[in-house]
Amino acid sequence: METYIIQIILFQLVFWLFYEAFLRRETFFNANRSYLLVSSVLSLLLPFVKLSFFANTVPALQKALVIQLPEILIGEQEPVNRTRNITNGVVQLVPESSSLFSIEVLWYIGIGICALLLLYKVSRIYYYKYTNPNQWKGNYLVVWIQNSNEAFSFFNQIFLGDQIEKSEQESILKHEKVHANEWHSLDLLWFELLRIIFWFNPLIYIYQKRITEVHEFIADRNASQNQKHYYEDLLAQTFGVTQFSLVNQFYSSSLIKKRIIMLTKQKSKSIKLVRYFGVLPIVLSMLFYVSCSEVDTKSSLTNQKKQEFTENTVIRDVIKIIEDAIPNNITEKEKLSPEQYKELIFKLKKYYANNKAQLETIDAKKYFNMSMFLISSIKKNSQGELHQEDQDFMNFVMAEMCVSSLLDNIDSKYDDDKKISFATMLRQEKLLSRLKELNYELPNEEEWVAKYKEAKAKEELMSEDVDYATNVDVPFAVLEKSPVYPGCDENGTREELKKCFSQKITEFVAKEFNTKIGEQNQLTGLLRIAVAFKIDKEGNIVEVRARAPHEDLVVEAKRVINSLPKMKPGIHKGKAVTVPYALPIKFKIN
Repeated sequence: METYIIQIILFQLVFWLFYEAFLRRETFFNANRSYLLVSSVLSLLLPFVKLSFFANTVPALQKALVIQLPEILIGEQEPVNRTRNITNGVVQLVPESSSLFSIEVLWYIGIGICALLLLYKVSRIYYYKYTNPNQWKGNYLVVWIQNSNEAFSFFNQIFLGDQIEKSEQESILKHEKVHANEWHSLDLLWFELLRIIFWFNPLIYIYQKRITEVHEFIADRNASQNQKHYYEDLLAQTFGVTQFSLVNQFYSSSLIKKRIIMLTKQKSKSIKLVRYFGVLPIVLSMLFYVSCSEVDTKSSLTNQKKQEFTENTVIRDVIKIIEDAIPNNITEKEKLSPEQYKELIFKLKKYYANNKAQLETIDAKKYFNMSMFLISSIKKNSQGELHQEDQDFMNFVMAEMCVSSLLDNIDSKYDDDKKISFATMLRQEKLLSRLKELNYELPNEEEWVAKYKEAKAKEELMSEDVDYATNVDVPFAVLEKSPVYPGCDENGTREELKKCFSQKITEFVAKEFNTKIGEQNQLTGLLRIAVAFKIDKEGNIVEVRARAPHEDLVVEAKRVINSLPKMKPGIHKGKAVTVPYALPIKFKIN
């Protein structure tokens, strides 16, 4: 919703700036009226228009074509308590909330107030109608307002103050009849409705002011047969009329000068009508922006590290398990009871089982491999001790070795004594306190890596930055047949298959994603999760990657995507091919 509102305001701003710069001072009044009405409608509709023609041009700028799935918005409460809507390809699982001070509640309050104001304006008009004498003159109901010099119209009802000079009444009636014949009140009512919904948007008020100007210019041009007499009528009044946005007023002091200027202005040359075609590139640009605004997940994945589950987080997690299982006064394997050892192995096995897929994707021996190359650069001081910087590096090497040894052999009949030794080494208070102090992050790691890049490890470290989408058989733009999700009609058109695939993926993720993670990790706000995956030649989900502000979100996103059912693979030139996808997810937590 927020994105939609921002796009509406942005588009209205662009349309208005174009009007102010190129159209407002021209005498094509009817064309200007149409422009203001059409642009106000387009600004509401364009955010929903997503053309595949434009969207398909973006991946070409990203080196490879990745299928961009619709964004998914999920809440943090249990599925049973959530309201599930599928609108415009976006699934929203929004928890029921009792908050009385949210922005949404404030918006509804504003809508309610503005709606009441509109009702007041309408009731005021009908109060004038039924409390003052009136008579029909042809198709128009003329209402004579007692003790007033006001003059305005509302649809086919013309209101005239009884204090207006009779010599001026004829020209005023002609003017107001034009408003009635041209249905100007319908324009004003449209903008009044927009003001109710978008009461916070100042551009709506500007639009209404501009359309009111154009109405008066149109009415003046059609009613002013005797221009000199018409000018005198405009200037002869004392303009103390209250502004009333719902009606067309004859006596509006803020418009008198502009109306006279436009009446006396020479008609614009017809060649200037070409200016209206200048809005076409603007509309095309808006369509391009809307169609392509969401196709950026792949680019962000290639510009950042895609590994949020790192050796540092593994070290942290394993040490926490060891801390919970082994008391701080036990540092020797002989003192560890069978019950304590059993509890430790149980927790480590559980951690390994829950994170096996992620553990396989990280470089679990990065520090150890670096140490083999950098050992010659690690020096001792005059007392024979390592410098603090080098000691920190060796601490991480030791921690990494112990952790990887424990996890690599956790399910094997590995010697129990060795497992206990690795665990108690990690329980050493000096090592443990220093790792905590550093928040499990190696100081100056970039400098260590820079040295290491000169060796074979450079290729391994840089492999994370290889473009994810280039390692595919064929780009999606030229793919003959995209992968088919179970339940979709494989004989459908390309667009039908794509729509069905997106819908099925959206429903699956919305249903399977564990939204309790937000509460468990005390997360708040709107969190973005970027996911990339491929469907290989056998229709299996492979190479799942994710990026999120919290590790648990990354793990959950990968779990959900990895649990997708087997698909029918994409086909090109009669052969099955690998196809990449990108899926943005928004996790909304109140």
